[in-house]
Amino acid sequence: METKGDGKRFSQAICVYDGDLMADTLGGRYIAANSLQNMIYVSQLIPATSTYRAEDEPPLLTSTDRWFRPVDCKVAPDGGIYLADWYDTRLSHVRPVDDWHKTSGRIYRIRPEDKKPALKPFDLHTLPASDLVAKLDHPNRWFRQQAALELGWRKESSVLAAVKAKALDPKNAHAFDALSALLMLGGLDEETALDLLRHPDPYVRRWTVHSLGDRGNLSTQTVAAMKQLATTDPHPEVRTQLVSSAKRLPAEACLAITHASLLRPDAAEDARLPLMIWWAVESKAVSDREAVLALLKDDQLWNLPVAQKQVISHLAQRWAMAGGPENYDACAKLLTLAKGEKNRSLVVEGIAAAFEGGKMPELPPAIQEPMQAFLKSRLDTDLSLAVKAGNAELPPSADDCAGQDRANGETRGIDPGAGRYRQRGGGARNAEHSE
Repeated sequence: METKGDGKRFSQAICVYDGDLMADTLGGRYIAANSLQNMIYVSQLIPATSTYRAEDEPPLLTSTDRWFRPVDCKVAPDGGIYLADWYDTRLSHVRPVDDWHKTSGRIYRIRPEDKKPALKPFDLHTLPASDLVAKLDHPNRWFRQQAALELGWRKESSVLAAVKAKALDPKNAHAFDALSALLMLGGLDEETALDLLRHPDPYVRRWTVHSLGDRGNLSTQTVAAMKQLATTDPHPEVRTQLVSSAKRLPAEACLAITHASLLRPDAAEDARLPLMIWWAVESKAVSDREAVLALLKDDQLWNLPVAQKQVISHLAQRWAMAGGPENYDACAKLLTLAKGEKNRSLVVEGIAAAFEGGKMPELPPAIQEPMQAFLKSRLDTDLSLAVKAGNAELPPSADDCAGQDRANGETRGIDPGAGRYRQRGGGARNAEHSE
């Protein structure tokens, strides 16, 4: 993660503060234990397209005690942060001697000086189901998550309607946790899913997409809703989740969602979305070649930066690397679909990249000619082209070069027939080496 801070990162554990006791000062920050620096970081999480960057705030605590080795941190039910301190002068395995301090480890609770946790003893395992549903609104996320888990473990279908209402409520700030419980109770039917795809909370929409993608087969209506979301959703994490989940769907649904994502005017602005689009297309490249080629019959795509950078040349490379008549035929069809010289060059460059560092196999005539022209424009000599293409009729210069190499080999002590060379001159260093 891009981080603005002291540059001394070596964190053993991270937790995001989502408790209630220090929400005013630490809410949404991530807390990171750095045992080598004897300190605890506090950093803001700042959205950066579909990922995050971080900016450090003043540390939660530091120590001049070199034995202070914070190795784990957790947000607790009482809202405090619990910290495991290894407490040892040694931290690494630089020597095998087992002389670790066995009895000096500590556990700290960090809380505001003016606030004492008012939590009383509790047992969620014995709590009535209706009380667990009420915990889905608790200000401390620990309780919301544990209540959702408990409902799922018990399979409390009797409260399914109440949980669904909380998940669907557009004003519920904790609808995501209700959705977690709903999923564990098996309550995500199609009608509910379609409603949740319109929820104002982007993380509810994103996790609904994730859950639908896990099912593999979806109705035409649900796929249409996801395609519409790919076209219009303003949140970058929802957009990347749509393309990520599309990979799990049949080709028709996958490529419909991918097509909508490619056509977004802001697709190239996201650091991750173009890569996710290629990930989805590549998943169907061999299993559904004709469907992928049909996608690229849309002339608009050939002029889009994301398609040019992440799809066209990569697709040609993917098929050429796989090899065989069907994949080479797909490369030829891709060349036919290419709009303009720039895009034809992208296809040819992709095919050439498949054979980088090795000999090019015999290719069908439809791609052999453009490949030869491309290689000739890129390689230094006719000899380089002949070697790359595996041409048995080497240019005249090839024999001259080979003859010169044999002559040079004699002066260097190289035995061309044996494929090995010997260092001449006697002495202890005489040896044979693989060429």
